[in-house]
Amino acid sequence: MIDIMDIARIRRLAYDYELRGSNKLLKYGDEALQEIYNGVGPDRWPENVRQLLTKLAALYEAAVMVHDVEFRESDGMLDSFLDTVEHFKANVKIILRKEYPLWTWAMLKSSYRVKRAAAVALGAALVAAVSGETAFEIFKSEAVK
Repeated sequence: MIDIMDIARIRRLAYDYELRGSNKLLKYGDEALQEIYNGVGPDRWPENVRQLLTKLAALYEAAVMVHDVEFRESDGMLDSFLDTVEHFKANVKIILRKEYPLWTWAMLKSSYRVKRAAAVALGAALVAAVSGETAFEIFKSEAVK
């Protein structure tokens, strides 16, 4: 389980980035978010695997939190799933643009370009993971009854 202080920090990041769907976090206290947010990967994956992936994808943790809340609020419908995927894609782009802007003097440094390229690749991998058929099956199984 994610530490409550980390939950508050990640929530603040979602608001600071002005992520799509971050208003949904307002419905939940930090303790409730602590139960909902499991990091990267579905609950059925081993905890140590999710912890490792979450650490590797720390740049996008606020997008993942919004995504987890949207999954929790699932109605199991394809349109809702596609909206959730679009929010996640948009949120990955928002974070990437704020943390690794393309038009900056830092682009002159090869180390910046390498870090930015890694962030782009990681974001693409995360988007692919949350937008596939398996993700939709999980979304349907999470449907609020």
